[in-house]
Amino acid sequence: MKLIESIFQNLSALLGVAMLLLLMNYYGKLFFSRTKSGKAKVIRKDCYEKQTVSKHPMNFSETVYEVVFLCENKELLFQVSEFSYGNYRVGQTGTLKWKGRKLLDFS
Repeated sequence: MKLIESIFQNLSALLGVAMLLLLMNYYGKLFFSRTKSGKAKVIRKDCYEKQTVSKHPMNFSETVYEVVFLCENKELLFQVSEFSYGNYRVGQTGTLKWKGRKLLDFS
């Protein structure tokens, strides 16, 4: 019985450390990455309904707007506002500026 408890405690600790590392990686890229820029082209626009289901009686949905750029042979996907989404055209080229997962400017 002690062996099973010990294994469970070790697995729980490892899971906790793994979750902490994932969170640090996500927020580190979001807040501490440097601003990058490069020539880019809009290659795709997507919008879809995202459903949030909860235990409470009120579930809700939201529309997610995404724009995909090709910059230096890499595809970069950013979520944008509905207003910004309407301003992008597939095939449009310009200079893309971003920080982590956040689109700063495209002109």
